[in-house]
Parts: sequence; C-alpha cells; structure tokens
Amino acid sequence: VYFLKIITFLQFLYEISRRHPYFSGPELIYFAEKFKNYLTECCPAADKGECLTPKIFPKKKNKRTKTAFKAWEVARLSQRFPKADFIDITKMAADLNKIHMESCKGDQIECAHDRVTLFKYICHNQDTVSKKVGEYCAKQELERSHCIAELEEDDKPADFPSVTADFAEDKDYIFFLIGSTKSMFLLFRFLYEYSRRHPEYGSLLLLRIAKVYEAKLEKCCAEADPPACYGKVFVEFELLVTEPQNIVKQSCDLYEQFGEYKFQNKTLQVSTPTLMEASRDLGRVSDKCCKLSEKHRMPCIEDYLSAVLNSLLRVTKCCSESFLNKWICLSALQVDDTYAPKEFNAETVTFHADICTLLENEALAELVKHKPTATMDQLKTVMGDFGAFLEKCCKADDKEACFSEEDPKFVAASKAALT
Repeated sequence: VYFLKIITFLQFLYEISRRHPYFSGPELIYFAEKFKNYLTECCPAADKGECLTPKIFPKKKNKRTKTAFKAWEVARLSQRFPKADFIDITKMAADLNKIHMESCKGDQIECAHDRVTLFKYICHNQDTVSKKVGEYCAKQELERSHCIAELEEDDKPADFPSVTADFAEDKDYIFFLIGSTKSMFLLFRFLYEYSRRHPEYGSLLLLRIAKVYEAKLEKCCAEADPPACYGKVFVEFELLVTEPQNIVKQSCDLYEQFGEYKFQNKTLQVSTPTLMEASRDLGRVSDKCCKLSEKHRMPCIEDYLSAVLNSLLRVTKCCSESFLNKWICLSALQVDDTYAPKEFNAETVTFHADICTLLENEALAELVKHKPTATMDQLKTVMGDFGAFLEKCCKADDKEACFSEEDPKFVAASKAALT
C-alpha cells in the first residue's frame, strides 16, 4: 500500500509537470505535496467536493506593469512588516518584481534561485524586518518561502508620527522629492508610510489613494501656491476609504441574509450555468472573508474579489476601468434596466419533478430572472415559500402529481408577494 501511494503521487506529479513545463520545479513539488494532504483529508469525507473545493480554490494574481507591480508589493510588504525600514521594503519589492518577471518569461532556474536568495535575506535580517519570521526560517527551503509569504502582518508600532507632516505640511521636503528623477521615490515613500499605518486597508485601496496623491501633487505644482493646494489632500482620501468600507459591510450583510442573489440580479443576461459559476465563486469570497475581523475583511475581499471578477466577468463598463477600480465599479452597478424579465405566470414558471435533481441555488437563479428588482422583504418571502414548496414535493411519493397541484399555488403566491 505504501509503494502504491508513492507511485500514485509520482504519477500525479508527472502528469502535472508535463502539462506545465515552465512552472517552477520546487513550486510543483510543494503544491503536489499540499494536494496529496488535501486528498488524504477529504477522500474519507462524506461530501468530498465540499471538502476539496475551498482548499484548491485558486487565488489568482493579475498581470501588472513593472512599476505598478512594485508599487503593489511596496503596499503589501509595508502592511505586513510595518517595523521594517524603507530600504528593506523597497529591496524586497524590487526582488519580488524581478522574480515575477523571471517566472513570466519561463526562466524558472533563475526564479527559484532568486526566491531562495530573497527569503535568506529576510531570515538574515529578521531583527529589522519582523521577529515573526523566526519560526519559519527554521523550516526547510521548500516550505520556508510559502510560510513567510502567508505570514500575518506584524504588530503596528504605537508611536508612529502623523503621516501628514512629511506629505502634506513639509513643503521643502515635498519640493525636493517631486523632481522628475525623484517622483517615483516619492510615490513609493508615500505608499510605504501610509500602508504601514493602515493594515486594515486593501492593497488596491492603498494604490488608489497613492494615485490620487500623485495626481494632486502634479496639479498643485502648477498652481501659484502649491502648499495651500495640496495641504488638505488627506481629506480627499476619506471618500476613497468610506466607499469600499461601506461596500464590504453591505456585501457581507447581504450575503449573510440572502446568499448569492444580490450578485445574480446584476448580470441577468448570462446563462444560468455562468451565473451560477460566478455566484459560487463570489460566495466563496464572502464565506472566506466575511468571517474575519473588521481589520482583515477589506484586504481579504479586495484581493480575492478582484481576481474572481477579472477571470469571470465580461461587463464592458467595468472591464474598461483601471484594474484598481474594477471591483468598486462592479459593486456600484445597479440592476440592469435594459433586461426584459421573463413573464411571471403559470405557463412560464412551471416546476416538475426533475427540479429535485437540481441545486436549489440553480433553481433560484432562474426564479431571480423573473423579478430582478425584488426588494429584500419580497425576496425573503418568496425564497421561504420556494424552499417549503420544494421540500414538500421532492419528498412526496408521487412527485409529479405534487408539482402539478402545488405549482399554480406557488406561482400565485409568489406573484402576489412580488407585486
């Protein structure tokens, strides 16, 4: 049995490796080992799919330009290691940028070498980067990089001075940095200082704030009195912060009450399978992130949600937006008023015994298409009636007879509730 398990594992590694010839060798071994552990845990489970799905649900990264990727890494690393100095953060961000580019070009040997070098640097400088990495630095090379990459952020120092001093009040410092050769340094320095003070913000929100700050300085430097112009720039950040905070709260509240409906009713033209796939993925994001503390909700939702939307949605208005604004754009979409709902009557809403083999959410997705503007109270009533209707007829000895009798009653009650 032992040798059979080893042969099966090697066969799996062989099949995956030949399909991904440019993927990093150490990474393949790491993820194959993880997958083996998932199978060991989930194969005895009653619902194997339910056990495996959340474990193998991918967290996808998006293609970014070199500068944008480095800025993103500066923001993330500054949040994770708020005690690290600026030189360490920018060095690690530059190294990760190089590793990312090598991986994209298929140079896996150089990529693997640079990863090992980077994490040796982190471990060698753990006193200044973060003491939390100590226990992970003792692990083998194969595990070390993943452990450090998934490390929770360090505790924020309590004695941070106000960030406005250097970036809104000190006109001489700002004037020195905004020259053409220093402007990118200013952006990274601002990201570093602002991000390490706000671990509760998503990395994309931090980039949006940095973009507004950069645009404000560019505008103000052409004014007669630049300091008076950019002196209140931090006030402009408040709306940028409030909007995603409200979206996160509303999304988690809605998901807790109504599951996936409030995403479904914004994309009604797509086929039911596509609608269900998108809703399930968004449901996983909510299920994973809404359980977290307020401090960790926004970074979690922003990171995962952007990846899901980027891979699933084809909403022209939002796909043409900047990557930084994509999930904000989608969240702001209203119910599509160009969609013509299906007629809601006994002829168009007829259920038969075969619905008992469908997922309840799939049936609900079809139901939503009849009334995309349903209010929360209306939806709650219809969903409750629908669940009771299915439970009664799917348990009946003669399912078809039950559906024939109960379907008109359900349609009439739903039509009245949705009027």
